[in-house]
Amino acid sequence: MTEQSTDESMEENDKKQTRKERRKEKRAEKRGRRIRAFPIWLRLLIVALLFIVALVLGLLFGYNIIGGSEGFDILQWETWTDLYDYING
Repeated sequence: MTEQSTDESMEENDKKQTRKERRKEKRAEKRGRRIRAFPIWLRLLIVALLFIVALVLGLLFGYNIIGGSEGFDILQWETWTDLYDYING
C-alpha cells in the first residue's frame, strides 16, 4: 500500500511540475510576443512635448494674470533679461 501511495504521489508531483513548466512557458511566450502600440521612445517624446507645452502655457497664464502684462511678452528675450537683472540687483 505504501508503494502504491508513493507512486501516486510521485505521479501527482510530476503532473504539478509539468503544469508549472507549461505555465512558465506560456508566460515566456506572452512576454516575447508583446507588441507595444506606442514604442517607448515615442512615449518619452510625447511626455517631453507635453512638459514643454505645460511650461509655456504656465508661463503665459502666470505672466498675464500675476504680472498683469501681456502674456506673450514672456516669450521675448528682453523680458527674461529684465527678470534676470531684477533678481540679481
